[in-house]
Amino acid sequence: MGAASIPTKQEMEAAYEVIRKLRMPSVPDIITEVQRLLQEPHLRIDEITSLISQDATLTGEVLKAARSPLYGLSEDVTTIFHAVKVLGIKRLNEITIAVALKASLNPMNEFHAKLWDESLMIAAGSAWLASASGHVDRDEAYLAGLFSNIGCMLLSQGNLKYEILYEKARAYPLTTHELEARLMNTNHSVVGFIVAELWSLPERVCKSIYHLHDTNITPSGVDDLGALISVVRTATAHMEEVRMIKVPESMEFLKFHDSAREELMMEEATYEEFSEYMESLI
Repeated sequence: MGAASIPTKQEMEAAYEVIRKLRMPSVPDIITEVQRLLQEPHLRIDEITSLISQDATLTGEVLKAARSPLYGLSEDVTTIFHAVKVLGIKRLNEITIAVALKASLNPMNEFHAKLWDESLMIAAGSAWLASASGHVDRDEAYLAGLFSNIGCMLLSQGNLKYEILYEKARAYPLTTHELEARLMNTNHSVVGFIVAELWSLPERVCKSIYHLHDTNITPSGVDDLGALISVVRTATAHMEEVRMIKVPESMEFLKFHDSAREELMMEEATYEEFSEYMESLI
């Protein structure tokens, strides 16, 4: 079974040639500090909640996100400390990263907002599938889904042709990567990998973002990343089906769907429940 690779030197150089002209999402100091606190051997919840509470905007957005159906909570969350009790540290960290990433991408145009909404759905769906599978890390799945579209959002900056390219890839038997390579000599998976590394995401998450669209690699052919890639591919396919009125049979992620389901080994009843969950997010 092959090892999951990272982008080649040539791929990285081609990507940097493009993104050096773009506005990259910078990592806020608060994210760096939260990550530092999470890595300490003796975790102090009060320090993390105090840190987040110092930022009124972040506090409001975290509480708003924690109440969202995307997180499946059945009770109202009124304070950051309450959010920690209900969500746990790791899920609070997910929300904090999501809020900070969105803030770093503002202002968003209509196309970016659409991609962001889809990213949240993919992240939530990936996390759901990871939990249901029992053998995929939920937090890794959420982050891989959340950052799955970040490359698209960056490559579309100041490029009016990109939105047309993106929709064309959805409607015709051409992958997004093929069209991006023709237009820009790079692709959004390499760019996504670079951003994920910039945000200090786990190596497995960075690699899964890079391999997500790789048609030459089957899930079982990427060492132990197969299941992680499969949950994001499956969540993406379901997101496409839920959000689009008519999904072309050539849709890229629908091609991955059967092999991804086989990799995850889930019963039909679980997938039906998952489909209902994805529909509830609209």
